[in-house]
Amino acid sequence: MREKLQPVFWILRRELIDQLRDWRILFPLIVLSFFFPISMTGIAQSIVGFISRYGAELVIQQLVPFTILAVGFFPSTIALTIALESIVGERERNTIEPLLATPLENWQIYLGKLLSGTVAPVMAVLFALSFYLFLVHRRDVPLPSPGLIAMLYWISVANTLMMISGATFISAQSTTIRSATLSSSFVLLPASFLVMAEANFLFWKDLLPLFWIVMAILLVTVAFLRLGLVYFERENLLGREIDTLNFRRYVRLFWRAFRGEARSVGEWYRYEVRRDLQQLRPALLIFLALFPVSLGLGVYVADTVIKPALETAAPPSIQTEGSSREELYQTLRRILPLSVSGSEEAPAIPLSMGFIFRHNLTSTIFVFFMGLVSLGTMGAFAYLLNIGLLGIVWRGLEWAQLSPLKLYLFGVAPHGIFEIPSMILSFATVFYMGVRLITPSGKPISTILIENLALWARLMVALIIPLLLIAAAVESSLTVFLLKAYLLSIK
Repeated sequence: MREKLQPVFWILRRELIDQLRDWRILFPLIVLSFFFPISMTGIAQSIVGFISRYGAELVIQQLVPFTILAVGFFPSTIALTIALESIVGERERNTIEPLLATPLENWQIYLGKLLSGTVAPVMAVLFALSFYLFLVHRRDVPLPSPGLIAMLYWISVANTLMMISGATFISAQSTTIRSATLSSSFVLLPASFLVMAEANFLFWKDLLPLFWIVMAILLVTVAFLRLGLVYFERENLLGREIDTLNFRRYVRLFWRAFRGEARSVGEWYRYEVRRDLQQLRPALLIFLALFPVSLGLGVYVADTVIKPALETAAPPSIQTEGSSREELYQTLRRILPLSVSGSEEAPAIPLSMGFIFRHNLTSTIFVFFMGLVSLGTMGAFAYLLNIGLLGIVWRGLEWAQLSPLKLYLFGVAPHGIFEIPSMILSFATVFYMGVRLITPSGKPISTILIENLALWARLMVALIIPLLLIAAAVESSLTVFLLKAYLLSIK
């Protein structure tokens, strides 16, 4: 194994020497790693001084972690150009042919290019973070706890690794630097949204979700690495001169994959949809097995994180059974059209069939796009989050001295027998699409993407949308009726 990895380090050494000779790479890295922390320190100090006038010390404590996250993110976005230029740049300059002519294997070339595009950005991020913390400490601005600082380092490095792995794959699949730069938006936009989510958890100093976010980012990084190794072929790199979009061919390919060999709707369900479910069987079994695990994690989070926070915010003396019941009742009253006397009143949230169906369909489509940009991994984490929330609510109902089983029986089970299977099928499909994409098949990546899209569309039309329609109809009628009767009985 050591002999096989030695050529990778040869390529890494060669690329690093070239990078250190190029002032166009060094100058932006030095500016962002040195001057950006200085400017951010001045901004942070001025904001802290302004906030201190009004005694908002809590806001100051939450502000510094956010500025640390920003200092770690911006240098990595500029350093992304190193990875974007690593393969397609040499191809445009006609300097990659000698490397491709060597007896090195494809994975050795790709891994060497990936590592060479990783070293400088990671070093720039680490230096910027350390330098910024030093400056903040010198100016007597309160620093976060050591645990939170360590988590911020992990988050910044993980974000950088994910963006570099995605940018290197884009560089290997592009024909020009211009197309690679434009395609980098598929990396920068999800990364920006991810930083916003991380900033939200940082504001509340919630380290457990941040830990799981880091694990998800590292999993996406490994998936991008696998994707690049699967589709990097030197023959295609030299033979492809220009990217073309043949929409008619793509539409025909999509329709052929969507329809399959079926000649009627019955054959389509009998053969094509049935075959899809057989292919999804391993993924479905995995997500079914994760269902009780997710519930258990939700209960664990409720006991170890949420309950201590509630006890800190509200003393036990005021956490009575009656107040918990009344608070729950008033919360559900905003949603359900009920009152104590049984007379109807307009709900704050209209639980109509159309509203419920649109909400569930939008969530399903969002999961699809989230899984598409993360190769299915974020879809799996979203599934864990959704089922985990049921566990958190279960424990919360027990704290309120209510029966979770009865409330779930009346408020979830009627429509859940249709909605939960559709949710599991949707998440399993997105996960299977990601696994299929990073599995070697001998087909071009564009063909795999279109076939995956056809698979998702076929299951949406055949099973998921009908199940969501039935669930919305049941939830807007039977579930509301049963839940209203149960809440009036406990009132």
